[in-house]
Amino acid sequence: MFLHIVRPDPKFPQLIRDLFESVAPGQHVFVLRTWEGVPRGILHEGYEWVENADELAKVIARHSEWEGILINGVLGALRPFLEVLPEGVPLSWVVWGSEMYGLIYPCDHGILEPLTLQAVRPSVVSRCRIFLRAKLFNWLYRKTRVRGVLDRVDIVVTKSIDEFELFQKEGFLTDRHLFHEAPVLNLAQLANLESPVESGRSKLDIQVGNSASQANNHLDVFERLSKYDLTGRKVVVPLSYGNTCYREIVMSEGKRLLGNHFVPIVDFMPLPEYLERLSSCGIVILNIHRQQAIGNTVNALWEGRTVYMGRNAPFLTFKRMGLAVYQFSSDFDLDRPPVDSALLLKTRSILQDSYGEVSVKAQIQWLLDLMKSS
Repeated sequence: MFLHIVRPDPKFPQLIRDLFESVAPGQHVFVLRTWEGVPRGILHEGYEWVENADELAKVIARHSEWEGILINGVLGALRPFLEVLPEGVPLSWVVWGSEMYGLIYPCDHGILEPLTLQAVRPSVVSRCRIFLRAKLFNWLYRKTRVRGVLDRVDIVVTKSIDEFELFQKEGFLTDRHLFHEAPVLNLAQLANLESPVESGRSKLDIQVGNSASQANNHLDVFERLSKYDLTGRKVVVPLSYGNTCYREIVMSEGKRLLGNHFVPIVDFMPLPEYLERLSSCGIVILNIHRQQAIGNTVNALWEGRTVYMGRNAPFLTFKRMGLAVYQFSSDFDLDRPPVDSALLLKTRSILQDSYGEVSVKAQIQWLLDLMKSS
């Protein structure tokens, strides 16, 4: 049996369960790791909640033949549970990014662009205080929680070798940690595989960001877009989850800088409905300087949209794969010719090879076999 410990999230838990069950049916136990005082909310099908080590120990005691443990988005939060994990069972960390990047970039230092930084850090003095406090907290957190968990981790699962090497460079991983290349989701969960091969010439709208996360640098993007003639275009901005205070800043500045062109998405909706809402966008701007919005990026590429990114590990990985992605800072051109049918067919072929169901299932099966043999 394989134990999956997953961070509560409105999107991913059900997709994770569906993927692993499709590879090895009936060989998994799925739990959501919650926190004291946090409402347990709606339970995803096939999951149960665990709040403390005693509750997880009861789940573990139901089976005697554990072959592997996989953690999703709960790296530091796993520390109180380590003592009850079965000894000698391989532990794989499936990287979401958010559980690590807050430590590498405390208070988003180094990944926020000027206007966004100014909006969320009101003064130089407070920025310095926050940064210094975050550096101290970062050091303590790594020593007491994250490093303790990473000492127990055997396999690091991510699609991006650039991300794995970044974690090594920052001192979180050692030569002992094994890199396993695999995405956490497959293409069928991220895109409509039956969508027609279209050039995108009629898709005039622009998607900016994927959430109410300041890492999207919305305000810097809005300021740049405000200098263009946006006649006939909408700037569609997903804000259905993330930081509520930051969302209000984005809402205010979006209306001020873009006027009637600004169209926020504030209600959480099922994935098919969300993707349909974005179907009018021919340009996608994800001006993010850390790993984030991979699902949005893959979907946009599959649909033939022109994708602009920040320079981050996923950008480097997509470029290495031969995909046509561009840097927003240096390459943005509102009048860039849209993706044509020939390029879209090539893009879809590359995505199928890397994120297609056959490929992803093979990589997941390889991971499960690797844990069984360890």
